[in-house]
Amino acid sequence: MQLSWDEIQTRAVAFSKRWKGFNGIEKQHDQQFIAELLACFGVDAGKVGIFQEKAGTKWVDYLWSGMVGIEMKSPGENLVAAKDL
Repeated sequence: MQLSWDEIQTRAVAFSKRWKGFNGIEKQHDQQFIAELLACFGVDAGKVGIFQEKAGTKWVDYLWSGMVGIEMKSPGENLVAAKDL
């Protein structure tokens, strides 16, 4: 389903309000966050990618092959190691 820019913006604003200030543990909400983020663009995360995909010797939180890899980190965790996945 192709969304208009206005619909994407409306969904993105609602998404950002919902998650604003969230300070939870990454593993408790990572799949929900990713699914809701991609839904802003009309993408069904479960149909196009894989949650918890092995990338070499490590795991990536979400992989949509050829499009995007998402690695989530809890607040305060080292982001430098994540960028090398």
